[in-house]
Amino acid sequence: MIRNLIPKSLKIKWQLYKRNQKDSSSGFLNKIAITRSSTWDLKHRLTITQPIKKNAGAANKIHNIQLAFQHIDGLIIQPGETFSYWNSIPAPIAKNGFKKGRNLLAGKLQEDYGGGLCQLSGMLYIALLRAGIEIVERHHHSIDIYTEETRYTPLGSDATVVYGYKDLRFRNNLNQHIAFQIEFKERKLDLHLLSDHPINEQEITWRLISTDSHKIVETKNGDGEVLAVSRYKV
Repeated sequence: MIRNLIPKSLKIKWQLYKRNQKDSSSGFLNKIAITRSSTWDLKHRLTITQPIKKNAGAANKIHNIQLAFQHIDGLIIQPGETFSYWNSIPAPIAKNGFKKGRNLLAGKLQEDYGGGLCQLSGMLYIALLRAGIEIVERHHHSIDIYTEETRYTPLGSDATVVYGYKDLRFRNNLNQHIAFQIEFKERKLDLHLLSDHPINEQEITWRLISTDSHKIVETKNGDGEVLAVSRYKV
């Protein structure tokens, strides 16, 4: 196919062009958060904790997450403002300092630059859900690569990000300022959603509703509202 002959860099440029056109017409980026400040006065927090598994790729994963978060650290998202993962974080390429790690590409685990960034986006997604913040764009992975014994986060709670193609976006629909912090500890990562007012943390559940041709998971809040439906190839 002709598509297979097109360089990856040109495909990404085309995808970015289409996104920019869509964003221009929707006005999404007109409200993008740009203010950076100290977060010392954001005294309320909601914390998501996940393990960093000790394996051959752990060091590169930690490096990539730390590098990516430098572009989010100190960003204050005010009421009504929007956030885009890839608007804040540069392309995950060697030129930008990213290292290779495990990525799920075309349904297969492969080595590529930016490995580990989906764990950061996934933790952001869970924190946003628990805070009741409006998700504008989120994508699940195409397959479930874990077993129930190896799973470290509920199936359906992931948020894959692919530069130019798949983003994580939200709108701060709360009447309070928010920001994020991360903290690496021994074999685990804490992500803190900070706010200048108490956070009304919501109960979020992920329920497997089908395992026929796909694993289908419903994400619901405490009121029983379906917030997302995720489908994974069996």
